[in-house]
Formats: sequence, structure tokens, C-alpha cells
Amino acid sequence: MRMRNIILISSTLLAAACTVEEPAPLPPMGDGGGAAGTRPAGQVTLYTYEGVLSPGTECAILTADNGRRWSLSTANGEDRYYGKKLRITAEVADASYCMEGEATIIPHSIEIID
Repeated sequence: MRMRNIILISSTLLAAACTVEEPAPLPPMGDGGGAAGTRPAGQVTLYTYEGVLSPGTECAILTADNGRRWSLSTANGEDRYYGKKLRITAEVADASYCMEGEATIIPHSIEIID
């Protein structure tokens, strides 16, 4: 009986010593959207990105002159643009399997710039 009391008191003290911290808030997306955004279907906001395209782990990576990076979601064929400076008009994907960069962008147009 005494051993059970010791175990009960010890486990209560251990549980009380544990603290649960709230996770850090996610940074806001540029337009307040994100994966849980509430934009109506079919209404996209387009942005312009400039940088050099290179291969990434899952998707191609666009790297801007200031070091910012975005994954590029395409239907393949982007390898013909590797190493070239591009101007891409794109929307930000709500969700993606691409794991690198600040966000995944879905190109609407790609222009080579030199």
C-alpha cells in the first residue's frame, strides 16, 4: 500500500512538473491566404517572381537575387529553363508536395530574361 502511494505521488509530481508550450504562430502569407485561405475557387491572385531556376529535391527551385526561394509546380519540362534567369507570373499553391522554399508557385507564364 505504501509503495502504491509513493508511485501515485511521484507520478503526480512528474505530471505537474511538465509544461506544455503553445506552438509558435505561423507567419502570415502575403495576402492572408495560405492552405486554409477562403478565396473563392477560380479566383487567383497572380504575382511576378524573378530568379534563376535550378533542380530541387521534389520540384524545381526559383532563386531570386536576394536569396529568396520558391518551389515551382509544373507539369514537367521545366528542366529546359535550368540555369536561366526567368520572370514567372504565378499563383501561390494552396497545398503542394514540394518541400523547399517559401512557398510553391504555379506558373501561368514563364519568360526568359537576360
